[in-house]
Amino acid sequence: RMSSPEAFQMTWRFDNWIHYYDLNKHTALDYFKHSPFYDTTCNNEIVLQQGANIRRIFDMEGIFYEPDLKTSSKDPSYFVIRKCRNTLPRKGRMKAKIIALYYIVGQGASKGTVYALPDIHSVLTYNLSTAIHYARDAFAELESRLIFNRGKEYTWNHGKAEKEDSGVAAESALEVKKSRLKVADGDNTVPNSSASQGSTIKSMEIESDVKVEETKEDNSKLATDPVTVQLVNEVLMATLQEPEDEERIQRRRSEQKV
Repeated sequence: RMSSPEAFQMTWRFDNWIHYYDLNKHTALDYFKHSPFYDTTCNNEIVLQQGANIRRIFDMEGIFYEPDLKTSSKDPSYFVIRKCRNTLPRKGRMKAKIIALYYIVGQGASKGTVYALPDIHSVLTYNLSTAIHYARDAFAELESRLIFNRGKEYTWNHGKAEKEDSGVAAESALEVKKSRLKVADGDNTVPNSSASQGSTIKSMEIESDVKVEETKEDNSKLATDPVTVQLVNEVLMATLQEPEDEERIQRRRSEQKV
């Protein structure tokens, strides 16, 4: 099993070796020995140092590497290297277990690139951690937009969208007023400095008119909001000290209704 999810994301390639030697199913293991995936303490290195027959690795306990010649014979576009571990039970013969697989690209622009094949445990762990990360971001965004109000209880905050919409509306209103001003004045391309100054002053007046209209609209919304009116009335009632003040306010409310 891979030690970490990053292990199967790493790749390796030896350009100089590929330039001078031929990469095929018989030389794939020699090429793989230069990669960081290769364990230099394996039985392959021990047998090589002893000068013994390479077939001895199958009779020794420990880790060894071997090429998968059957797979390479079927598809020469890539070569497979198996990392195995030999274990000797108390009774029986030596048993080899595959603990990792690596494949080498044999053709094309990526020729010689070595990839580590992840096992199921590593794939599931990596995908699960990625899904949890994005789920946490989604819940954090939802929590930031949830607002509690005593009058409306829980509400959804569309502040960002409302600000963008109001900004677009203000810009469109300003453009409409400018276009109307151009139509009323006729040709504005007068090479006179006083004319340009007059147009600048008019544009500034238009912008101020737009801001005043926006402020009036915001104040009217606050005045007609039932929650705001109720809160203001509660504050006024709480600050009353004399019963005559309460009677005067009630009288004003009845007059406004009429």
